[in-house]
Amino acid sequence: MARKIGLVGFGCVAQGFYQLVVNNPLVREQIEIKRICIKHSDKPRALSEDLFTTDIDSLVTDNEIEVVVELIDDASAAWDIITTALSEGKAVVSANKKMIAENLRNLQRFPHEIQNKFHYEAAVGACIPLLKTLDNHYGYEPISKVEGIINGSTNYILGRMFADRVSFEEALGQAQDLGYAESDPKLDIEGFDASHKLSIILFHAFNQVCKPEDILRIGIDRIDSTDVDFAVKNQKTIKLTACCFRNESSIGAFCLPRFVNLTEHLGRTEDAYNAVEISSVNTDKQLLLGKGAGGEATAMAVLADVMSVLDNQQRMIKPQHGELSLNDGQEIDIYVRHQQNIDTSSFTEILDMGSAGGDQFLIGRISLKALKKSPWARHTGNSIIMI
Repeated sequence: MARKIGLVGFGCVAQGFYQLVVNNPLVREQIEIKRICIKHSDKPRALSEDLFTTDIDSLVTDNEIEVVVELIDDASAAWDIITTALSEGKAVVSANKKMIAENLRNLQRFPHEIQNKFHYEAAVGACIPLLKTLDNHYGYEPISKVEGIINGSTNYILGRMFADRVSFEEALGQAQDLGYAESDPKLDIEGFDASHKLSIILFHAFNQVCKPEDILRIGIDRIDSTDVDFAVKNQKTIKLTACCFRNESSIGAFCLPRFVNLTEHLGRTEDAYNAVEISSVNTDKQLLLGKGAGGEATAMAVLADVMSVLDNQQRMIKPQHGELSLNDGQEIDIYVRHQQNIDTSSFTEILDMGSAGGDQFLIGRISLKALKKSPWARHTGNSIIMI
């Protein structure tokens, strides 16, 4: 007999999940979506009205429903739903990276048996099994760094700017038309989405909590054709990269656009794909590559999580060897294109200066802390790209 699922939300990913269930006979034999909770009952839908409800309590307290799949945008409401469902003894699957990132400390306080009932692979990397890999494959292997492209929307936009030499605005419009970017794309293009995902990755790699707002974050919204020309001239491309690392006494994390060599794995990652490189003590580097945006790719990860919790698969929860401090002293080299002189005193070294497309640029070495605190770094007219 098929086991019962409760679905919360019916947007792009939720509809993709529903289609994966009903259109695959092997899946349909094992699970059944009993009820779908929606916010607005007056929207036209192709499915029977009997399948839908606006009463979330009736779904999370239904004794027949074993798994609640939460796929809504509201982080606060999502947290209430998943904690209620877990308290009812149900398993929960979510793709809400903002909700998860903001509640990692609370999740860490849950007993292990509760943590094993809450799966959220789809929140990071869409269909890439990144969190499962960090938890299980690297369960006993010390990880030193995780770095990569974890936002498919921005990777698509940057790819079009290089391949087709279109403007940022035109590339963004194409991404929105394809469903890779939202009508309000701020979360993607300003790096919020990547910083939420990175805090989750850091938690699974090192069992440490770093709030998204504490992560140095600069998006791609400042990048224009001048920066593209500079990259091409130097035989590079630009990618929005996220990185977290660990040494003996500290952890570090940042989300920044970066000049990448065309021969690198990240440099060859195109379209809406994600690529994540894991570095560890004994295995050097390994690369995970896959579709990182779109309803179908995310829905596939949701389905995989549902099957995992129904099979009672346990994840390796790494021991926490004390709290590690955030390493803001790490130094990086950056390119800054600016339209007026900036204060260079925050740099430890100026490596180059010149002009690009009518603007001035400098290349210098700076600590994460100094970059985060510098007023000029927050100026929307200054393009900042890591080298």
